Amino acid sequence: MIREGCFKEYVNTWNARFPQRKLISQVRDLHSKYGLSLFDARLVARSMGADEDIVLEVGENVLLRKRNDDLAIFHKVGDIWIQVDKGMDALDSEQILSKDSYMLLTSICDETKIFKARSEKELAKSTMRFMNRWCCIKGKLFSFGKREIWELSGDGRIRIYSNSLNDKSIFNSEDEIARHIEFYRKAHRFEFGSF
Repeated sequence: MIREGCFKEYVNTWNARFPQRKLISQVRDLHSKYGLSLFDARLVARSMGADEDIVLEVGENVLLRKRNDDLAIFHKVGDIWIQVDKGMDALDSEQILSKDSYMLLTSICDETKIFKARSEKELAKSTMRFMNRWCCIKGKLFSFGKREIWELSGDGRIRIYSNSLNDKSIFNSEDEIARHIEFYRKAHRFEFGSF
């Protein structure tokens, strides 16, 4: 379908079959119609499925996710899903379907370094220094351990990708990187059972 040039049409048809509204418009409607506070209107909108994902898998390495009427394209690198910034134009080429089309990763640090570092602050300081050497290259991908890929965005943030499609980002600051490293270490620490 990509080769024939009709895949974008197929995606647009799929997109139209699952209509969604932006969360903010649903919150405003609930707020004005029922007089709910904005916080309560947001809770009601979410309970009505406003933030639900609709996913279309394209082969083994590509996923299209629709959330709040926004379409995002993800490519799989190893077990990690990376969002493709090209938008629908990424679907013009069959290269998106290949396994090695996004393999230009620079390693920040491996699992051993993450878990054996004396403190999160020291590791965060060296990580930030390393990342700032590449700060002029927006979209540069870095592997962080075995479970995450980081991307520099143009607004001073680091987008963090993992095996889920959840959007996560942190500021490119020593404190935020240290907090994330602490979270990473707790979440992926080796646990030993009772003997």
